[in-house]
Amino acid sequence: MNIKFLLLGTSLSFLPLTVNAQCVATQDCATLGYTETSCNGGKGVKCPFGNKWACLGANEEEVRNKLCQELGFTLTCTGTGYAGGAGSVCNGKYASCNCASGYEWKNGSCQKEALNWAQGNL
Repeated sequence: MNIKFLLLGTSLSFLPLTVNAQCVATQDCATLGYTETSCNGGKGVKCPFGNKWACLGANEEEVRNKLCQELGFTLTCTGTGYAGGAGSVCNGKYASCNCASGYEWKNGSCQKEALNWAQGNL
């Protein structure tokens, strides 16, 4: 009986070696997302198995723009009737704008003020 346990124990001791031998990391840079030959401004990570890069700058900017847009920061507040942005700025855009004299914030933009006939404005 003891021999059965000894053989079983010995065979189980080789199991971790067999499992570890089956795990192989891929060395294909493209599969891992490293597809660029270089990155602007050094914003990237070099593939450990070759000379390809994963650039971070472009994706970072896209994520920032999308987040700002989702939060309602979509206006540049420039052009006729605008006096600049109002409140916080997110990636160069505002949620609302300050209007120049003679203009009012209405329906999401600076529009020429309507004449108020009741006050005698002509």
